[in-house]
Amino acid sequence: MRKRLLTAAVAGLSLFALLLIPGSAPAAGPITISGGTNSADITGCDLTAIGDGDNINSTFLADCLDAGDVTIDDPDGDGIVVASMFSAAPCSGHTLTLDEGATGGTVAFQAETSVGGCGLAITGASAVTETAVITAGALTFDTVGVVTLNTTDNVIGSISGTVDGAFGFDSTGDLAIASLSDPGGGAYIIPSGSITISGPIDAAGTVTLNDPGGAITEQGSGSITAPTLNATTGQNITLTRSGNAVDTLDANSSDGAVDFTDAETAGLELEGINDYSGASITNSGSIDSVSGFFDFSGSDDSLISQNGSVTSTANMNADQLTASGTSVSLTGAEDDVQALDATATSGNVNADLRGATPTLGSISASGAVSVTNNYGSLEPTGSINGQSIALAAGGFTAAGGAELAAPSIALTDTDTGDGWTVTPTTITPTGSAAIAYSGATSLSIDGGALFNVNPSPTTTLTLTGDAPTAGVLDYNAEGGVVTGSDSAPSGTIDNSEYKPVSFSGMTSVQIANAGTPPPTTTPTTTTPPTTTTPPPPPNAPTCSLRAASSKVTLPKRVHGKLKGRATVTLVARCSAAVSATLVGRITVVNKPKHGKAKSKHYGVALIHVALGASTARKVVLNVPAAVITALANKRDKLSAGFTMADPGHGDDVLKTVTIKRLT
Repeated sequence: MRKRLLTAAVAGLSLFALLLIPGSAPAAGPITISGGTNSADITGCDLTAIGDGDNINSTFLADCLDAGDVTIDDPDGDGIVVASMFSAAPCSGHTLTLDEGATGGTVAFQAETSVGGCGLAITGASAVTETAVITAGALTFDTVGVVTLNTTDNVIGSISGTVDGAFGFDSTGDLAIASLSDPGGGAYIIPSGSITISGPIDAAGTVTLNDPGGAITEQGSGSITAPTLNATTGQNITLTRSGNAVDTLDANSSDGAVDFTDAETAGLELEGINDYSGASITNSGSIDSVSGFFDFSGSDDSLISQNGSVTSTANMNADQLTASGTSVSLTGAEDDVQALDATATSGNVNADLRGATPTLGSISASGAVSVTNNYGSLEPTGSINGQSIALAAGGFTAAGGAELAAPSIALTDTDTGDGWTVTPTTITPTGSAAIAYSGATSLSIDGGALFNVNPSPTTTLTLTGDAPTAGVLDYNAEGGVVTGSDSAPSGTIDNSEYKPVSFSGMTSVQIANAGTPPPTTTPTTTTPPTTTTPPPPPNAPTCSLRAASSKVTLPKRVHGKLKGRATVTLVARCSAAVSATLVGRITVVNKPKHGKAKSKHYGVALIHVALGASTARKVVLNVPAAVITALANKRDKLSAGFTMADPGHGDDVLKTVTIKRLT
C-alpha cells in the first residue's frame, strides 16, 4: 500500500516523526464520498491516484464532474461508499466512473446520489448496493458481482453494460436498456414507466421485465437472449426484433397486446400468455404450451411456428385463434376458442374446443383434421381440407360458404334430434345452409333422427341413426336399380348407378324412384311360356293441401332474444289413409329501393305425415332461421311451394301447392 504524505503535525510531532511511529499510517478502508474535508493528498480533480480510507468532499466532486469526466480509482479493492448526499445536478455531457479495478471491491450508495443528466459508470465491483436514490442520465456497468439497485425512486434514463452476477434494478419513469450482458444470476428490472430495449440483452439466467405503468418495446438492434423471459405490463408488449432467442416465455399485458417474435430453433415454451387486445407469438422452431392459462381476449390472436409444431395442453381462451406449424395440436381441457383457423404444413390438425358454437374457418393439413366440441355445436365457415376430416359436436350449423375436401369425411353428431340431407355434393344439417364437400370416396354421418339421401356416383355413404327412438332413412334411388338389404335397422343399399349406402340404427327405411330391373331371359323350351298379367295398381288417393294462414309464425321474444323457431302451418287431407312425406322450398325476394330485385331459395326439411281417410290434419313445418335472417326490409316478400308424396305406394306426387305470398 502506498504511504501518503500528511501536511499537518499531530500532537506537536513533526511529519518525519509521525511516519516513524508504528501504527501511525492511515487505516485501510473504503474510499468515502461525504460532506467532510478532502483527504490531504487530493489536489485538483484527478482522483485516479487516491487510495484506502480517503475522503472526497461531495461538493468538491460535484464541481469537478460539472467541469469534465471524473474517475475515482480504487486499485486496492476496499470499496467506494457514498456516505452523504451527493448532487451534481444539473449536469450533462460528462461521466462519473467508480472503478474498483481488478481486485473488485464493493460500491455502496448509502446516501442520495445525483449526477443529473450525466453518466454514472461502475467497473470492476464485486457488488453494487444501495439504500438511497440514484439519479443519472445513463448508468453503465462492467462488474464481476451482484448488482442490487432496488430503490423504487431511482431516476435513470438508460442502463447498459456487463454484469457477471445477478442484476436487480428498480426505477421511476421511462427506462432505456442500451445493452445488458450475462447477468449470470438473472436480471430483474422494474421501472414505473415504459421499457425500451435498443440493444442486446444476453442473459444466462431469467430476465424479468416488470413494467406496470408503460409498454415494453424493442427498437434498433434491441433483442433478448435468455433461457426464460417474464414480461408484465399494463400496456403493449412488442418484442418483435429478429434477434430474440428465448426458451420459455411468460407474458402478461393487462390492457394491451402481446407480440413476440423468437428465433429459438430448439423450440419456445409458453408458460402463460394473457392479453387485453390480441396476442401474436411467432417462433422459428416449435411452440409448446404445457402449463398455465392462455387468455387471448383480442380478436386476432396467433401462434405461428415457422419450422416446427404448435402444441398446447394448456387451457386457452380466445375469440379468434390462428395456429400454424408443421402440425397443430390444441388439446387443453377447457379450450374456449370461438373461432379457429389452423394450418399444418406436414402433419395433423387436432383441436378440442368448447363453447356454444365455435366457428371453423380456414383449416388445412397435409395429414388428418380432427376437431371436437363436447360442449356445443360446430359451425364450418371456410375451407377445411386434409387427407381425412373428422368433426364431432352436439350439432352442426352453417351459414354458407363452408367446404370439406378430403378422401375421407366423418361427422359425429350427438344431438339426437338433428336431421341431414345428403346429395352428391352437399351435406345440409336441419335448419342450416348447405356444407359443400368434394374429393371424398367415403362419407359417414353418425347420429341423427332423419336422413334424406340422394346417392353419389363417387362417394360411399355410411349412416348411423339414433335408434330406437329415431333414425329414419329416406333414400331417393334416382332411377337406379336397388338391390341389397334395405330393411331397418341395418343393411346396405346397392344401386346400379351409384355408390352403396350402408346404414344402421334405423327404425324405418323408405326407397323412392327405384328403377325396374331388366327382365330375366328364360331358355327356349318346347313348352310355351306362360304369361301372367300383373294385378292393376291400387287407386291412388286424392288429396288436398293448403296453407292454414298466409303468415309465418315467428318465435316469442324472451329477454330480448328469440326462443324457438319460425313456423308455417299447412292443412292436408286425403281420400284414403296414407303415410306421406312433405317437403318444401321457401323463396325470399329482396326488393331494394333501387336496382333489381334478387331471389334466394331455402329448403324446408322433409317430414313424415300420417293421414287418416278423409280427415284433415294440420302440419307445422320449421322455417329455416336463414330465411328470417335474409329479410332486410319491409318490402321483402316470401313465397313457398310444398309437395306431398306417398313413396311407399309409388306415388311420387300426391299434391303440390304454391303459396305466392307469406308475410
